[in-house]
Amino acid sequence: MMKEILEHMNHEHKDVLPLYVRHFNNRGEEVKEAELLDVNEEEMTLKVNGSEEVKVKLTKKTKLEELHMELVKMAKMAREALGIPREVPCKHAEEK
Repeated sequence: MMKEILEHMNHEHKDVLPLYVRHFNNRGEEVKEAELLDVNEEEMTLKVNGSEEVKVKLTKKTKLEELHMELVKMAKMAREALGIPREVPCKHAEEK
């Protein structure tokens, strides 16, 4: 399951990964890109700008089976706080 989560986020949602770091870790626009390396019930580990490893706390302890909704919520929070509109609808949102 972890492999699928990492692949999905890094391929389908790579635009939001830097937003998690910028908003939840109070970083600026110097965060241009991020890759999700790991995630557990409490935090995610991302590689920022190809070199720096950063931990981002989830907003609550979350089982991996429920991680999708937590990451969607966090993405929405980050976009709203940073004033960044969602450009493209999520593919799986249409599937539900």
